[in-house]
Amino acid sequence: MVNNAGWTKFAPHKDLEALTDDIWDRTLDTNLRGTFYCTRQAVPLMKRGGGGAIINNTSAAAFHASGSSIIYAASKAAVVTMTKSLARALAPEIRVNGLAPGLIATGFAGFDDEAFQKGAKSSPMGRLAGVEEIAKAALFLAADATATTGEIIMVDCGRTALGPRDAAR
Repeated sequence: MVNNAGWTKFAPHKDLEALTDDIWDRTLDTNLRGTFYCTRQAVPLMKRGGGGAIINNTSAAAFHASGSSIIYAASKAAVVTMTKSLARALAPEIRVNGLAPGLIATGFAGFDDEAFQKGAKSSPMGRLAGVEEIAKAALFLAADATATTGEIIMVDCGRTALGPRDAAR
């Protein structure tokens, strides 16, 4: 099972007033509660079927507290912690892991082309990861990572681990 639903609304991190109660509620309902409720519904079926794997889509924003808004980053950080808690609770029958994509040129957050170009230029690999690479990481966690639970795989071309690319290169 892949928990892939997500929602965000861009709000500059310094503009605390822009994060209305509606934005908080919708973000938490989709990103955090949705992940939990879908998992809770799937677990009995997975156990009856002999086990399985759950993959929670989080975000690199969970690790560097940036991205579309403060609540988006916080909700995805909560998914990271929930992934680890669920992995502990559901082992050994069900493996629970997460994927943490960085900036991906999908239009999800409403960023313009300039934001994607800037993100690619500052990436240690000089590019952004693509949706196919996210899909391959999910397939790995679902099918091949049979000794892996409670882990988060970063798919952000090294940005979180290494920081922005050194402009002096």
